[in-house]
Amino acid sequence: MGPADISINSASTIKVISLPKLTSDGSNWTTYQDCVVNAIKAKRLHRHLSGTVRKLDDLEECDGEFYKPRTMSALTDAELEAHENEIDAYEQKEATLREIIYRTVDRSTFIQIKGETTAANVWKKLQLIHADKGSMFETDLLTQPQTTHYTKGDNMHTHLTKMSEIHDRLVEIGAPIH
Repeated sequence: MGPADISINSASTIKVISLPKLTSDGSNWTTYQDCVVNAIKAKRLHRHLSGTVRKLDDLEECDGEFYKPRTMSALTDAELEAHENEIDAYEQKEATLREIIYRTVDRSTFIQIKGETTAANVWKKLQLIHADKGSMFETDLLTQPQTTHYTKGDNMHTHLTKMSEIHDRLVEIGAPIH
């Protein structure tokens, strides 16, 4: 495995190097979001990103025995081991998603999102920072198609890609142009 690989287990490796890095101004947010969400879905980790996965309850200890909350009988060694393995798997998946996000954002963004308690909260905070830019951002985006022109001799593919990205970002904030 290379230094940019994040591995959950031998069959589930996400190559962070193949994911785009989010620019500090969020200008590539649409592309970034699509690529990250797709990579996470491909590894069946989307529930952690959306926040629909539940963490197991912490066990209660009494006289050296462990109990699930609201139960009267102590866990057997096998049940305790299974419970701990499930907690480890949950935490590993959470850490994997955080690491993917942390490695694909700039330092300033990292500082803003690092304190969140779950991977889903990290993602929500990132969305708040880059997806919802407000009316000034919308106004700026709406002027870009009018002021962006193809200049003879420039690369037509680059120009069309930029126009497509502007369109995608307008759709994303609910201001599509038709």
